[in-house]
This record gives sequence, C-alpha cells and structure tokens, in this order.
Amino acid sequence: MISLAGYCGIMADCQCWQDSRPGILTAMATLVLTLAIVSAVVLALLTFLAQQIRQDGLGHRPPPRSREDEVEPRWLQLAKLAR
Repeated sequence: MISLAGYCGIMADCQCWQDSRPGILTAMATLVLTLAIVSAVVLALLTFLAQQIRQDGLGHRPPPRSREDEVEPRWLQLAKLAR
C-alpha cells in the first residue's frame, strides 16, 4: 500500500487525491464523455443517411425476380420429356 502522508496531510490509503485536485478529469469521466460524443456523431450520421435515402427519388422498388421464377423447375422439364 502506498502511503499518502506527505501528499494528503494524513496517513490514508483512500482517494484523498480527489480532494486536493478538484479540477482534474478522471479516466472514467473521459471515457464516458468520449462515448457520449461518438454516440451523438454516429446517431447524427445515421439520421442524415436515413433522410438522404428517403429523399433519393427512387421510391419503393420491387426486389429482383429470382432465377426460379424465370426457369421451369427440373421436375416439370422431366415431366414434359416423359410424355
């Protein structure tokens, strides 16, 4: 354990450094602040992207047809050959 007798004025192993330097920003506060800023920026970008997609002028378009819609199933081809 580190003695903070000279630093805090008393023999303590607590967090007395917070009393002597109240203006510092702790690592946890820095992390929370950074995460809040990054989250706000990401949310703003996603909102902007969603707005741009809605206003792109293309509207709702149906998905492409699958290959199965264009080609007869194999069993139907064999049935025609069997006749």
